[in-house]
Amino acid sequence: MKKYLAIAVLLIATAGTAMANSPTGIWQLHRSKTNGIDHLNVQFGACGNAVCARIIEAIGVNGRPVASYPHVGKTIIRNMVHQGGGKYAGGTIWDPRRDKTFALEMQVRGGRIRAEACANAVLCRSFRWSRIR
Repeated sequence: MKKYLAIAVLLIATAGTAMANSPTGIWQLHRSKTNGIDHLNVQFGACGNAVCARIIEAIGVNGRPVASYPHVGKTIIRNMVHQGGGKYAGGTIWDPRRDKTFALEMQVRGGRIRAEACANAVLCRSFRWSRIR
């Protein structure tokens, strides 16, 4: 009986760690305040065997949703593959302001994502997300 209890405790602990390193859910993308937009809220979820995210809401510098934002509903992150330990790579991120796509790597740790998007080996930009739910 003790053996089964130990296995159950181990499985529960492992599941909690896996969820803490999963991007599934809604995240706030921190960005510079441009064109009246303070930040975007994006929803991460499965897309085949990978992870993708779509824009679900744009929040203005006044703290209210911007109903006229034209990119709500569009996919911003595609084909991120879990590498283990909360690291995701192999996918892309779309920059709606420039209408360009960049290679993306990201690290998920609890309620934070640290990411780096690169146009090439030299030109990269780091950014972060905070989990909303």
